[in-house]
Amino acid sequence: MESGFLNATEASHYLNIKTSTLYSMVERKDIPHYRVGRLIKFTKADLDAFMQEHRVNIVDIEKEARKILTLERRPKIDIDALVEKTVAESRGNRYTASHGKPDQIKALGKEASHGAL
Repeated sequence: MESGFLNATEASHYLNIKTSTLYSMVERKDIPHYRVGRLIKFTKADLDAFMQEHRVNIVDIEKEARKILTLERRPKIDIDALVEKTVAESRGNRYTASHGKPDQIKALGKEASHGAL
């Protein structure tokens, strides 16, 4: 450890994780490391920075509760009115006699009965 570099065993002890977990992190390139041939080396500064990046902050319960209560005060959507509006709009797009009969062949001006003339 005099050179400032840690091997995989030393780094896993420093991070308090299994060596196999550390090797998996190296293969996924999740953790900063140095590779010299087959040797994998780490620095304490890199490991400390890595741990700092993965720090999880504790949630302030009161702040989160206030946020939820504020969201509940927002006006709610009236589902019934939305359904009625959608139905009214769809009724306006339905078939009307002014568009002609759906089974009429325009070129001949005759109606088809079960697909035959």
